[in-house]
Amino acid sequence: MKPSFLLLCCATYLACSAPPAKAPPHVALTVRAALEPLHEKLPPPKAGDWLAAHAEPGQSFVQYVASCPLRAIGSRRTLYVAEVGRFPTDQRQVVGEVRLFLAAHFGLPVREATPVAMDEGAMPDGTWRTGPLGTRQWLTTYLMDERLKARVPPDAAALLGFTVVDLWPGMGWNFVFGQASLRDRIGVYSLARLCPLHPEEGTDRVCLLRALKLASHEAGHMFGFLHCTAFRCGMNGSNSLDELDRNPLELCPECLAKLTYATGVDKLERFKTLEAFARKRGLDAEADLYRRSATALEALSPTR
Repeated sequence: MKPSFLLLCCATYLACSAPPAKAPPHVALTVRAALEPLHEKLPPPKAGDWLAAHAEPGQSFVQYVASCPLRAIGSRRTLYVAEVGRFPTDQRQVVGEVRLFLAAHFGLPVREATPVAMDEGAMPDGTWRTGPLGTRQWLTTYLMDERLKARVPPDAAALLGFTVVDLWPGMGWNFVFGQASLRDRIGVYSLARLCPLHPEEGTDRVCLLRALKLASHEAGHMFGFLHCTAFRCGMNGSNSLDELDRNPLELCPECLAKLTYATGVDKLERFKTLEAFARKRGLDAEADLYRRSATALEALSPTR
């Protein structure tokens, strides 16, 4: 069987939505230089890590702009999050936190979409199975093509579906945490392996942090971000839960530049909003990085 990857991404890019921004080059370089000391260079991969199994070249900001990525401009500036199937109370709370975080992370409106009801008795043959762990799995392509594609609102930058059922993308695969289609602006992601149905004391923070990492990473792919190979970064690939736990939540300076280009978010306000979010939820290490980042940008005023 093929290994279980974090995400399969159908990378069909849209036409360029607008010419590159005309920001003075020295300003971008100054911001990057101020933030780089706060981020660790990516060390060589360990056995079993994503980059140990995938020779990826990375993606610079210049390469990103040249790829004509999806951007949140014009009328398509809203991210929608939908629950797919039944959700226990604990997991529903996690998805609510994900919506709040994505709004702060991307600087975009994030709305709750109408839940997508699932009736396994009516699902066609081949769209569900009992997986390798003995649990139910749903086919990602069925969920995207038949359950999500027609639900994308006109003002949506993307529609992200979340489920508590394990996922698999087809023949030869064990499972995936998620899959997305850039062309259709949809993706589906599972909390099944991130959050236990009956969390023990102390696991709620781990569950939340994993869900935030997964959601922001995969939404970044929706905007055309490739895996980062330069820094420890929220866009690092993950081949396992262990690697996901080692990867940071925040973006490195290179990927932050991509996000700014994609959504137009104000970086300083973003850092302040994210610090408040993280501090309130006991994510102190993440909050400290947001605070130090905001301080670094404030020292550059008015060039930021």
